[in-house]
Amino acid sequence: MVSYFNQILTTVLEVLDASDSSVRELSLSLVAEMLDNQKDPMEESIEIVLEKLVQMTKDIMAKISSEANQCLNVVLAKYDPFRCLAVIVPLLVSDDEKTLVTCINCLTKLVGQLSQEELVAQLPSFLPALFDAFSNQSPDIRKGKHLYHIWRG
Repeated sequence: MVSYFNQILTTVLEVLDASDSSVRELSLSLVAEMLDNQKDPMEESIEIVLEKLVQMTKDIMAKISSEANQCLNVVLAKYDPFRCLAVIVPLLVSDDEKTLVTCINCLTKLVGQLSQEELVAQLPSFLPALFDAFSNQSPDIRKGKHLYHIWRG
């Protein structure tokens, strides 16, 4: 059963790259359903799904980008925060403004789920990238509204 699930998930994720926006939208709605209703089988592949969802937040179609953000929120709330951090932290060095803003927002949500001890242990993994974000060319990132929420906890 799990192997069939993984084959289906792989196909659904591949279809997210379709040129037709209605196909991408339908595929993303399938991902949303799988996240909500198939938590245990999704757990095995959550890193791949999370990275794909971050990419999908940059879709030119606002409805798709919004749905990808909703799916991201589900992943961040329901799945292991340490596995999510393992995906998000490396993306914090992205030169792409939208990816960086999305990852900072994800990080904000993830650190809120960690105990103080867990957060302190994780700080070395993402603090350097956050400090670099303060010097980013984008005013949206530099102004620090996203970064402030992380420090506030």
